[in-house]
Amino acid sequence: MKLSKIIFISCALLLISSASVIAQGNLLDKGESGSSLIYGYTDSDNATITQGSFVVTAKGVVDFGITLGSINPDGFGDNLKIFGLHLELFPIRESAKSGIPINLSIFGIWTNHDPNNSNSYGLGGSVFKKIKLGSQTNFVPGIAYTKVWPFSFDNDPVNVTSFNFPLIVKVTSKVRLSFTWSISDSDVESGTSMFIGITFMGQTKEK
Repeated sequence: MKLSKIIFISCALLLISSASVIAQGNLLDKGESGSSLIYGYTDSDNATITQGSFVVTAKGVVDFGITLGSINPDGFGDNLKIFGLHLELFPIRESAKSGIPINLSIFGIWTNHDPNNSNSYGLGGSVFKKIKLGSQTNFVPGIAYTKVWPFSFDNDPVNVTSFNFPLIVKVTSKVRLSFTWSISDSDVESGTSMFIGITFMGQTKEK
């Protein structure tokens, strides 16, 4: 397989894995704020991706994230460096008071990568549900759909669907750990991801 094709499909997986799991608003409730450090590893059919991210969540309704990472195409010696920005909004949050049973987000992603200092874009949304497993543990399964334009909007988009399974553990009132397994499938590639994150809580949710 040509290197350009591997880069194309790797960028598609990179964008969807970032959108699906780097977002931390799905780990918090409305009204809660926090900042997170996240490490992720993705294994696809033709490449592996490692990435580290810093994400800030404001009141459980807005996420902003920065990502640094590397794509390692199978059969090629040089890794491809990546830098990305991620913005996600949570217009619908589940609430017993309102009777809304699910959460909805919309997001956009920009990623700069080698070769040739090119850019990729992604637009999409997700639906997820918080399930309490105890006083200190939550499970937040969800599904995300993303339309990805690897290299530029001039290229044909790739449709990507991801199923995400985050487990959140409250270590203290101010610290949470997250462990997320994700499965992604697109028009051209599929892959699995694992993300480990630590979240430092800021403002707590309003009563």
